[in-house]
Amino acid sequence: MKAQWLLLALACAILIGACAQDEVDIHLAETAELQEEDLGPIEERTHYWFNDVTAESQWAKPEYEYTDPSSGDVYYVDPETKETSWDKPDSLKWTEVEDNDGKGTYYYNEGTSASQWEKPAMLAWRQVSVEEGDPPLEDAHEELGPLSGGDDDLP
Repeated sequence: MKAQWLLLALACAILIGACAQDEVDIHLAETAELQEEDLGPIEERTHYWFNDVTAESQWAKPEYEYTDPSSGDVYYVDPETKETSWDKPDSLKWTEVEDNDGKGTYYYNEGTSASQWEKPAMLAWRQVSVEEGDPPLEDAHEELGPLSGGDDDLP
């Protein structure tokens, strides 16, 4: 009998988790749509976002952290897998570090302990004036590509 109650409780927890994930996915889609709407007509925009690693461009500022409207809790969107999670994914844990030996800047991932000299795509977004570059032609919310690979000669 106890095992049946445990199975029932587990099934309920799975269903609740699936419903919560659906709510997060719906909120994410609505947030992306609102973000595009807030930008105004394409012909009136003065800046866009460009990724120096992937050479991608998009009108909306890249966002990976959102707040669930019903609970107020923060959730994340993994730029690699496009999955939502309550826990910050490793792909968002890159930091810029100055090398003590004067070799320059390298990048460290706090989640995976990986380090590399090449800037990860996650950190390569910058705002560009429409006059300076080649802005996106559409209003589509473009996705990020994969992060750069590692290097054997790292700190």
